[in-house]
Amino acid sequence: MKTQTLRIALSAALFAGTALAGFAQAASLTTLDTVQVRPSADQIAQQALERSSDIPTLAAVQVRPSAEQLAALAAEQAG
Repeated sequence: MKTQTLRIALSAALFAGTALAGFAQAASLTTLDTVQVRPSADQIAQQALERSSDIPTLAAVQVRPSAEQLAALAAEQAG
């Protein structure tokens, strides 16, 4: 999947998710410790192209939760 196509798909999914968020309610939520995502053939090909290019890329990205997310997680685990 090309980057632009992926951006459009993610934007559409995000918009649909926020539009339907008021209608959907879960009785309980499960927090996963880890999630494994397998790349598609297109993503593997894109990765090979990026590795052979002169454009520097990051080896890894670390995402840190916000204070609000940490508080919500603590409340979820306490409850």
